[in-house]
Amino acid sequence: MAVDPKITPIGPGAGTPTPLFSTRVRGGQYDAARDGQRFLINAGSGEVSLPITVALDWAKALGR
Repeated sequence: MAVDPKITPIGPGAGTPTPLFSTRVRGGQYDAARDGQRFLINAGSGEVSLPITVALDWAKALGR
């Protein structure tokens, strides 16, 4: 949602909220860039995801 700021005689205020875009956000999994110009959204595909493998201490295994 986006809201335009307003200055009123009684102080700062906000305009009417308007949607920026339409999406299905699953479980609140989203993030915005610092400048607010881009969004990363986990919309999901409905498919079962594969497990993720995390390699710890990989530099040691390479002899570095």
